[in-house]
Amino acid sequence: MDEHQQIGGPDPLAMVEMQAVQIDADIAGNYAPPPAAEGAADALPLSAVEEAREVVIFVRELAAPVYPSLRQVYSDETVERIATAAAPLMQKYGVTLGGMFERWGPEIHFAMVMLPVGMQTAAAIRADRAAARAANEKEGRPDAAEDARVA
Repeated sequence: MDEHQQIGGPDPLAMVEMQAVQIDADIAGNYAPPPAAEGAADALPLSAVEEAREVVIFVRELAAPVYPSLRQVYSDETVERIATAAAPLMQKYGVTLGGMFERWGPEIHFAMVMLPVGMQTAAAIRADRAAARAANEKEGRPDAAEDARVA
């Protein structure tokens, strides 16, 4: 069994996806946009805006299972505005989605798995505490509600 097939190891599909993103970014980097017409405002290369858009969409979709309303807040129009503003920064600092996955792929994968589980864990603990508090108050022991935090 190689390292990609180990139990709990990196997801092979996610690794292939990360490689594909990097290859796409490398290919896109080889094609410069046509020169702007004289007198026209300097436009960002389309690939930079597309790259920024993918980063924003990725973050939105990463957080959406925990916070579903983010899909409404980060509408396609809002994503476009953010991507247009973020593209020059990403270019300035050499940030690409493929580069992010190359550098932090395992960490991103871990966050994708643990974020929803962590939120569910916190909700379960809150529910358990509330149930213990309610039971203590029902039994006439409101001071015991604080004991529920420890139990």
